[in-house]
Amino acid sequence: MSDRGAAAVVGGSRAVVGVLGPVAVGRDGVWVEPTGRRAKAVLVVLALAAPRAVGVEALIDEVWGGEPPRSARGALQALVSRLRSAFGDGVIESTTSGYRLGFETDLGEARAAAARAAQALAGGATEDAARIAAEATALWRGAPGADLDPGELADALAAGADEVAATLDSTAAAAALALGLDADAETAARRLAARAPFDDHAQLLLMRALDGQGRGTEAVAAFAQYRERVQDAFGTSPSPELQALNIELLDRAEQPTAATATAAAPPDAAAAPLSRGIRAAPNALVGREGAVQAVLALLEQARVTTILGPGGLGKTRLAHEVAARSVGEFGAVVVVELASVRSAEDVVFALASALGIRELNSARRMGDQRVRADLRTRILDRLAERRTLLVVDNCEHLIDAAAEWAAALTGELPELTVLATSRTPLSISSERVYALQPLGVAGADDPAVQLFLDRATAARPGAALDRATVARLCERLDGLPLAIELAAARIRSMSLDEIERRLGNRFALLTGGDRSAPERHRTLLAVIEWSWNLLGADEQSALARLSEFADGFSVEAARAVVGPGVDDALDGLVAQSLVILSEPAVAPAAAQGADAASGGPGVEPGGLRFRMLETVREFGRLQLERGALRDEVERALFAWADALAERTLPRLNGHGQLAALREVAAEEDNLIDVLRRAVDAGRPDIVVSVFALLAWYWSLRGAHSEVLAFAAPVFESVRHYDPPAERAGSTVLSLVLIAVTQLVGQQRTAYRALSRLRRVLAAHPVTEPRLAAMAEVALEVGRLDRLEAAILRAHSSPDRPTALIGSLVASLAAENAGRSAEAIAMARRAVSLADSLGDTWGGGMAAQMLAQLHSQNAEPAEALRWARRAREGMTAVGASDDVRQLEWVIAANDIGVGALDEATALFEQLAADPGQNDGVDVASIGRAGLAEVLRARGLLEEAADENRRVLASFDVPRARSSPWFRMALSSVLGALVVDGTGEPEELRRMARRLRSRTLASLRPEGVYVDRPVLGASLVGLAAWSAGVEAIGPDVALELLALADTMGARQDNPGLHRAPMFARFAAEVGEDAVASARASVALLGHDERPGRAAELLRTPGPWSWAWKDQARKDQA
Repeated sequence: MSDRGAAAVVGGSRAVVGVLGPVAVGRDGVWVEPTGRRAKAVLVVLALAAPRAVGVEALIDEVWGGEPPRSARGALQALVSRLRSAFGDGVIESTTSGYRLGFETDLGEARAAAARAAQALAGGATEDAARIAAEATALWRGAPGADLDPGELADALAAGADEVAATLDSTAAAAALALGLDADAETAARRLAARAPFDDHAQLLLMRALDGQGRGTEAVAAFAQYRERVQDAFGTSPSPELQALNIELLDRAEQPTAATATAAAPPDAAAAPLSRGIRAAPNALVGREGAVQAVLALLEQARVTTILGPGGLGKTRLAHEVAARSVGEFGAVVVVELASVRSAEDVVFALASALGIRELNSARRMGDQRVRADLRTRILDRLAERRTLLVVDNCEHLIDAAAEWAAALTGELPELTVLATSRTPLSISSERVYALQPLGVAGADDPAVQLFLDRATAARPGAALDRATVARLCERLDGLPLAIELAAARIRSMSLDEIERRLGNRFALLTGGDRSAPERHRTLLAVIEWSWNLLGADEQSALARLSEFADGFSVEAARAVVGPGVDDALDGLVAQSLVILSEPAVAPAAAQGADAASGGPGVEPGGLRFRMLETVREFGRLQLERGALRDEVERALFAWADALAERTLPRLNGHGQLAALREVAAEEDNLIDVLRRAVDAGRPDIVVSVFALLAWYWSLRGAHSEVLAFAAPVFESVRHYDPPAERAGSTVLSLVLIAVTQLVGQQRTAYRALSRLRRVLAAHPVTEPRLAAMAEVALEVGRLDRLEAAILRAHSSPDRPTALIGSLVASLAAENAGRSAEAIAMARRAVSLADSLGDTWGGGMAAQMLAQLHSQNAEPAEALRWARRAREGMTAVGASDDVRQLEWVIAANDIGVGALDEATALFEQLAADPGQNDGVDVASIGRAGLAEVLRARGLLEEAADENRRVLASFDVPRARSSPWFRMALSSVLGALVVDGTGEPEELRRMARRLRSRTLASLRPEGVYVDRPVLGASLVGLAAWSAGVEAIGPDVALELLALADTMGARQDNPGLHRAPMFARFAAEVGEDAVASARASVALLGHDERPGRAAELLRTPGPWSWAWKDQARKDQA
């Protein structure tokens, strides 16, 4: 095939199918795209297979993604006929086995050219190699696969094209270096390094290209960043050749320093740019292009840049514009808004929420130090993932905290840049200040005038707007954008001359006034006060009262705080642009996708919600202070929240559950604000009411850390509270949820809560059966016999909601005890009860338990059936962590049924997830699954390497203390032994770590033991110790039998017990296996963990002291 570029390829009569960009057919210099994505998919499938034919069934499966239409063959024939009609009969050829592409492809030409270019380079024809590589690279017309439906086909095309592009880039870079074209070499090497972020050869080419241009310092910095990336990912070092080049560059440098290398390090282009919190521009940004460019320039020079100026200048809008333009220049751009954050202690929660650390998102403000410290670590970890621009908006009211965070984060993270907006400087050494100026108002064509004309015309298109008058008005408004926009909005109901007259009178009230007043109150306050004086008395009162809502409000909430006449008042406030009306999608009870479409909790009923600009809200709160109305309005807020909790809490169960979840989701931040106020005001009656609602809502969503963050301060608020009878239910529920969440870490608070619970129940016995059962179970925690009796009474209750909760708890208890059949029976009963009650959460939770139980029992078909049902239910209630865990269960069991492609797709999604589950990186779980897929495909060495990377990812003590680590370690150990891919010393180290952690989980004796996790730990040790002479097969076989009796988890194929028993039977005989299982079966349920500990103490090389003992024996 010719070495010509894309234009030449189609320059004659020859036709080419192009997939290196939008899918199209090129003929006579013109590219024509097929109509419809299905038709494009047909061409892509055939192009990837070319010159081979593709069978009809396989083609149908690829084109329709496993969901073919009713008459699939007919539909495929129609697509083929359409393509032939558009591009000629020769485009697709029919064969005896299916269809084959009749035209050549640009991908095929690029692949052939890449091979010729590499051959030319190897033969010393560097100029030919460079030319061929450049012409082949020109074949790309865009991103391959971008115009296909997301999925495996698009990914396969992108991967194939990437592979060819990487070969071309490698050849181009090497040829350019040989020809002395170092700048061209750098361009190609950077593309290659972006595609292969862990490729030593790509980094070597890049460093040589930089060095060839006299940029040795940058080359050293590139090496430093690459070495850190490789060590973090694999615990290894770059190749000797790469290290040698780095040493050579350091020797040549006059004064090389680590700091210089870090500062010069280029961004990590391996990851796709990420943006969070950037607002879409509602209209054109007028008069600020110079400011945008100036701030962008400062970001290249300084670690911290602050946009400085009084309120109303448009600092926030400018920051968002800069953020939007910086996407791509940084690996991530994240906006953190502090406007609604009220205390320095809460900044950590705002940062966490903005970074997508979901369990403690916006407005979670009452945590203990342990929660905050954990969040700080997670924030640092998230920001360290890539070169990041962190935009922190509205710092002035928390200036000390903002300064401390900016200094601390930039001090610890060399790849972080901070852009702040504030009315006062942060005053830290790394800060550069950009003083934002008002819009120019020197003449009729200046930006301030244009802004007024744009906004006024939008408000009333036919308005008479004399430019000279507008210029005078804007000058008197000091060129402040917010003031100009508020004035322009009045054009709806006033003439320009009247606006000018009335504005003049109002500004006179503050000109030359109190010089000690904040700058904001000498500028924006005048503008807002002018709008305030245009309101009627009812509208003024409404604005002041509604300003106390922390996060907007509904009509019903407004009515509770304002009273009669609120509808007319809101209409007036919206007309004055002081209140904004919107219909937002609420994603709390985080319904996504199908749930949102079906009216799940992701969409607020009615949709109407009102919000204020923060400046207007602050003005309204000032009016409350002036009128001494704050206490009165706060009492109204308390009454509103109390009434909302009273009517909504019962609806969080049963048929009304999803609607109630939507309602709480919409008001969540307001309720949290009320909760904080009630704690501060000493109102335990409101505290228990609101906390009971929020805590149960969070519990349904699996956001238990939310409850944990509030548990201690709420308990301190209510621990001396003797509730009246009408408050007994909410008090009991609050204490139950505090105790249950605190039992894991803060046991002192938990037992104090239980003690208080007993006293409340003694004074006010609960009559609602479900709540009474929950309280009884909570009170019996720690007393096993009585706890089991309480659970039995709950799941045997004639009250169905009580029986539902009892069955769920009973299933969980049986699973933890290793009684799988009992756990399954209880979970099935819970499903039936939930269905009869219409309880989405109950049904989803029970289905999730069944999915996990069948997965643990290595029953993939049943596990998949229940997991898919559970995913639907948990998605509907917004339990995002549960949904993520279910994705893993589905993927793991897809392996069991042979659906390896489906499993791969899900595991790859998890491997790309930056979040955590139970303190473990979700990405680690995803990579563990990918290793099992590789094993299932017979790629054992590749699987072993992936498994090693999985274990290396548990790189902090908190992650290694998780049960997930023990199960992962056991699974990897067993897989390496069975597959024969582990080195003896490597296996011994793994066995030692797994044994010591397993024994530690059994100390002190009598402590609660999660038997399925213990059993899973024993599986890997059994597989390894069977081949260790000092331990022997008898101990190993008994360990495996113990694992079986304790219902060892079998989520991963590496933990499946049946193949392990078959392996033992082949080595020691069926009779020995049967004897071991019978012997273990004679042990009592409570004796089995102890027997496991005895076996694990058998002397042998799985002990850390074994090597020392061997040396003593030799001596």
